[in-house]
Amino acid sequence: MPVTRPLARTDLEMVELEGEAVIYDRRTKDLHYLNQSSALVFDLCDGATTMKEMAVAIADVYQVVLGGVERQVRGTVRELRKRGLLTGKGEPAERQEEETDRRERVRMDVPRSS
Repeated sequence: MPVTRPLARTDLEMVELEGEAVIYDRRTKDLHYLNQSSALVFDLCDGATTMKEMAVAIADVYQVVLGGVERQVRGTVRELRKRGLLTGKGEPAERQEEETDRRERVRMDVPRSS
């Protein structure tokens, strides 16, 4: 199976509200509501991160079994692609190092209890 690095379209307008997201697509004039877990996966669709890497980061932060998370990530990416929120198949296989580690990006999205 080829490695897929999903990439979110850059022409979308997104507003995050308490970990969830509303995305406006100017091309289709559609609004898309993403729950917290879908918004997290969408945020990780940077064209450099594989679906497996997304699942590993999420499973690590939430301390859950990887297999279930990986299935959910793949299903979410499929749905995002179906809605037209992703472009192509991501960036080339050569990875660009990011300033922030994927696990740290997931941790930033984890709700904090007061």
